[in-house]
Amino acid sequence: VSLSRPTKWSASAGTGGAAPGSIGAAGGDTAARTAVGRRTEAIVEEWHEVADPVFGLELLTNMTCMPLDQGQNISQIWPLVSTHFERLLQYVVSGAGSTERQFIERLIVNTLRLCIRLVGNAELVPTLLILMQHLAKLPPGLFGTYSERIACGLLVLAKETNLPHGGLTAIFTLLQRISDYPGGTSACTAGLEVLSWWLTDDQELSRLLSLQQFTQLLTTLKAFAMQNSTNASDAALGHLSSLVPQLAHGARCLPQATHDQWQSLWVPTLHALADIARDGSQKSSAQAFVYLQRLLLERGTELSLPWDQLTFPVWKECLEQVLFPLLQRHHAAEAAKPALPGQP
Repeated sequence: VSLSRPTKWSASAGTGGAAPGSIGAAGGDTAARTAVGRRTEAIVEEWHEVADPVFGLELLTNMTCMPLDQGQNISQIWPLVSTHFERLLQYVVSGAGSTERQFIERLIVNTLRLCIRLVGNAELVPTLLILMQHLAKLPPGLFGTYSERIACGLLVLAKETNLPHGGLTAIFTLLQRISDYPGGTSACTAGLEVLSWWLTDDQELSRLLSLQQFTQLLTTLKAFAMQNSTNASDAALGHLSSLVPQLAHGARCLPQATHDQWQSLWVPTLHALADIARDGSQKSSAQAFVYLQRLLLERGTELSLPWDQLTFPVWKECLEQVLFPLLQRHHAAEAAKPALPGQP
């Protein structure tokens, strides 16, 4: 633990004791050293100041994640490890330590490694979720820089583990932060892969719906769809427009779904598309309007719905919560525009 933090962080982020993460000056007669020797020694010392804490953190993570022999219990060391990681993350979240970028990158990656390897241990889940929450609070600049790494880690976490409700919520929070501070289109693409994994796998989608995560799913898809002309925004809009028709036509085999479940998802989906049409980028807004028209007007296509199955309360909810507010917002925006010369 002492080795796995930069020496500059020891007083603020450590768990006690100074970190011996750099080599000291060699003994001997310093006056006899040549200028070249002093420069070489300074370079070596600087390298160790960066490399030693990174090596210590990797070693600590590997030891924590390794398979245990019979009679061993990770709970004996987990409080020390989790507290150490939490204090390091808190230090970074506070805005300190930003110059040690190599160490911060490995701190983020190894935090995700701990979550991936240990989330199956129910006893450790609460503290693992706390670490994920700290990742979501990283300063915007740092988060954007490493958002692709975070997104890739989340995809592995989603695919290889059976996350509890709190774990899903933590992933959605991180994905929404990625949409806000993507740090590049590749981060958004990697983030949307997590959503696509859940949406294209019937078992995973059924589990999300059973855990009441559809609202979170819509909110996160909407955040990615709001972006301007990216592959992620196009894919997010595609998911928003196609999911309910697939469920309505029985194209998806969800183990826990009822035949009319799609009706409860229809209005929230239209609401998300209406928000994008109203507030999204120019291209996303135009595409959202097209999808709204197709979902409401088409018959006999892949986006059409069995209208005869929709009850009057559902239509009433659609008109009152989606269409009328959208039309009123458009009318108010048009009325606020200054009149052209010569017009009343």
